[in-house]
Amino acid sequence: MTTEAAVLVRAVRTAGRQVPVVLPPPPDPRLHLAAVGMVAAIWVTFAACTGLLAATGHCMTARWHVGQVCGGSFWSVLALSPEILLFMFFMITDPKTTPDGRRPRALYGASVAFLSALLVAPARTEFSTKFGVLAGPVVVCAGSP
Repeated sequence: MTTEAAVLVRAVRTAGRQVPVVLPPPPDPRLHLAAVGMVAAIWVTFAACTGLLAATGHCMTARWHVGQVCGGSFWSVLALSPEILLFMFFMITDPKTTPDGRRPRALYGASVAFLSALLVAPARTEFSTKFGVLAGPVVVCAGSP
C-alpha cells in the first residue's frame, strides 16, 4: 500500500461508545521544503515589481481607505497583504500544479509573480488589483505545456 493511499483508522470514545475515525496520512514535509525556493521567487519578484509600480506613482482606490493608496502604502498593501501570503503558501505551492525540480519551480514562481504584477499595472481599484494577482497563474498555466 502506498503512503498516499494509507489511512489511519482510530477508535475514538464518544458518549461511551467507540466510533472509528479515518485520518489521512500526515503530509510529506519534503514537499513543503521543496517549495521554499518557489515561494521566495514569487515574493521577491512580486515585491520588486510592485515596488517599481509604486515608485512610478501607481495608485489604486480601496473601499477601506479614504482617497487613493499610493507609494509605499500601495507597495505594503500588495506585497504584505494576507491575500498574497495565502496565494504564495497555499495556492501556488500545490504539488499537483507545480513543475518538478528546483529551477523550474523558481522560474514558474517568478513568472507567475511577474505576470501578476503586469496584470496589476493597469488596475486602479482594489478588486481589479486582486483579480490581476489571481489571473497571473491562470495565464502562466495556460501557456505551459
